[in-house]
Parts: sequence; structure tokens; C-alpha cells
Amino acid sequence: MQYAGRNPGVRIVARKAIAPHARVYEGLSAGRGGSFRHPVFQRRNLQTPRREVWVTQRTRAFLLPAVQAGRERIVTELGDALTSSAAAAGWRVR
Repeated sequence: MQYAGRNPGVRIVARKAIAPHARVYEGLSAGRGGSFRHPVFQRRNLQTPRREVWVTQRTRAFLLPAVQAGRERIVTELGDALTSSAAAAGWRVR
């Protein structure tokens, strides 16, 4: 959270190492609209070599539904974090 400066607000970060799919699933990849492409591998039978096939998959939001489902908890915890930060900075808080 950043309270002042040029960009005050809350920033949510999805680390690529932990959630490499987050950006494309959420539909944030530039120029792709509501879909993204990825490879799948298929084998007709065990005697034929694997063949790479590219498919198009529609994006689907997961962050917004999660935020909406946990709205009350998020607001409470955000308020607690702001209160703690203000107290640590010397503000009188109730």
C-alpha cells in the first residue's frame, strides 16, 4: 500500500514464479482481447510421436470474483493496516 506520493493506492502483484498464468487468465496480455493461445500436446497412439497443437482459450477473471467474495474481510484488514501504519507514524488513532 502507498498512502501518498504520485500513485497512492493498493497494488496487487501476481508473481510469475507463483502464478505464471495470472496475467493471461485475467485478460491482461496486450492485444489479445478476450483470449490467449497456448500449446497442448496430443498423441494419437503410443506409436506416433507427440504433436504440438496450439489452441485458443478464453480468458476468465479470477481476481475480481475473489475480491467480491472476500469484500468485508478485505475492507476490515485494509482498515486495520492503515490504522497500524498511522499509529506507527505517530498519528493519534481511535
